[in-house]
Amino acid sequence: MLKTLDIKANSFWGSIPDSIGNMSSLQELSLYGNMFNGTISKNVGKLSMLTDLDLIGNWKGVLTEAHFQNLTRLSYLRLIVDSATWSLVLDVKHDWVPPFNLLIAQIESMLIGPNFPAWVQTQTELFSLTLRNVGISDTIPQGFWNSFSRIKDTIPQVPHFQSYHLLFNLDLSFNNFDGQVPLFPSKKMEFVLLRENMFSGTMPENVGEILPLLYFLDLSSNFINGTIPPSIGMLKNLEILALRNNCLARELPHWEELHNLVFLDVANNNISGKLPSSMQFLSSLRWLSLGKNHLEGQFPSFLKNCTKLLNLDLAGNKFYGKLPAWIGESLSSLLRSSLRSNFFDSDIPQQFCLFSSLQILDLAQNDLSGGIPQCLGNLSKSDEMILASFSEEISRNVRDVKLMEEIDWGRVTSLHPLRSNSNKEGNILTACSQSGLTSPIFTKLISRYFRERRPTSHCRLLTSNLLTREYYEKGNELELRTRYCNFDRFPRWGGITLVNSE
Repeated sequence: MLKTLDIKANSFWGSIPDSIGNMSSLQELSLYGNMFNGTISKNVGKLSMLTDLDLIGNWKGVLTEAHFQNLTRLSYLRLIVDSATWSLVLDVKHDWVPPFNLLIAQIESMLIGPNFPAWVQTQTELFSLTLRNVGISDTIPQGFWNSFSRIKDTIPQVPHFQSYHLLFNLDLSFNNFDGQVPLFPSKKMEFVLLRENMFSGTMPENVGEILPLLYFLDLSSNFINGTIPPSIGMLKNLEILALRNNCLARELPHWEELHNLVFLDVANNNISGKLPSSMQFLSSLRWLSLGKNHLEGQFPSFLKNCTKLLNLDLAGNKFYGKLPAWIGESLSSLLRSSLRSNFFDSDIPQQFCLFSSLQILDLAQNDLSGGIPQCLGNLSKSDEMILASFSEEISRNVRDVKLMEEIDWGRVTSLHPLRSNSNKEGNILTACSQSGLTSPIFTKLISRYFRERRPTSHCRLLTSNLLTREYYEKGNELELRTRYCNFDRFPRWGGITLVNSE
């Protein structure tokens, strides 16, 4: 009797037929990596021997209790919808108690909200829970929380998970959860992803003590205020720390113990002061984004030790002084560097010519002067050189910089961003050309770029195809205005300017 049906990574399409219920001995069903675009038969619920159910596709329709009625042995459930809309809905009674007790639950881009699903509270053996982009607009229920003696005295009435002592992975991203930042006092917790919600309040002061094994912490795009707690410096296993787009203020803490930190993003907050000298210990950094804060001081000398750095964003701060010559030597692996909107002065060091892999360089809106080193023309491996500077809202969402290489850029030598500001209508992308650049070039870039984007629910009513174009002729300048949805809570206006030089 068939026990495993694994047809992943093919091109099957359509629905799951009713005949699936005849496979009474089936234990594992894996259909991901195909082109399924139909419904899921409720006869899946007849597979009483099933332990693993892995369904990824452009599913549509409604799932009810019948789809799970006999799945008493199910321990692994992955339901992911590959669609810009919530085409698949989970419709169960509020007091539904599933017949299973899952170890892993991963549900993405299907509608189970707006209320927090009560049935999740019955899953007491979970060690991985993902409810990502599932339309929840709710606080985490009080029944989900309990007092915790180690934090009760220092942070009264702050909730934390009650039942999930085994939980090591939690992802509630891209919903509308509100309330205070929750605590997860599990010694096993390694991943906490809460980005794109409406959590508020301060971060727990003793987060470093409560989550000693934390590897990945993402609280981006919430409404968190206060300071970054110094106890984060105790997280010796931490590799990814993403806190961008919040209301965090004051100075950065010390980082002596974070030798494994690879990704640090605190952009678009209200952090001020000078960078702590302890950042010299972050020698493993490959991505550093500090843009749009109120940081000050000369170009950070600790970066001399960050020889693996691929992305550097210091834009929109108050850094000043001369760019040091060692940048090109110590940071020769850089792919993207944005230093715009600071107070750097003097000339561009000749050592910038040592950047062998640089794809995006943004020095706009500083006090730089002097000549541009001619050797910059040799940065590209081809005869063409592309110096690119996207507005922060656009550059952080580019999924594949290589898409630029497929366009006939001619003699394009630089891209300069326009000022961008928040707007809830969409994005505007402005392209200016001189002698030779025509609208098809822009069309190819923009259509490819936005075709690969994935909208959030907040953008769905904006435009059905995510892309509308308007052209404006202004002498030798061509403006292409494009509206699109991005990963921010609300779409932003952003812009770039393309300049073609002879």
